[in-house]
Amino acid sequence: MSLFVEVRRVLQYQLLVIAASGSLAYVFGGREFGVSALLCGLIGFLPNVYFGMKFGRKDPSKSADEVVGAFYLGETIKLIV
Repeated sequence: MSLFVEVRRVLQYQLLVIAASGSLAYVFGGREFGVSALLCGLIGFLPNVYFGMKFGRKDPSKSADEVVGAFYLGETIKLIV
C-alpha cells in the first residue's frame, strides 16, 4: 500500500472523529458546543491536510537529507498554522 493511501486513510479517520465529537457535543451541549467542537477539530485537521498532501508522497529522486529537511520544514509550517 502506498504512503499516500495511508495518509489519506488517517485523514479520513480524523474527519470521522471530528464529526462524531461535534455531533456528541451538539447532542449533549447544544448548538454552540457542537459548532465549537467542529471548529476546534478543523483547527487541528487543516494543518494535517497540508502536511499530508505535501509530504505524504514518495519522491525517489530526493536524498535522505532532503527528505528530513522537508519533513522538519513541513512540521514547522504545520505548527505555525
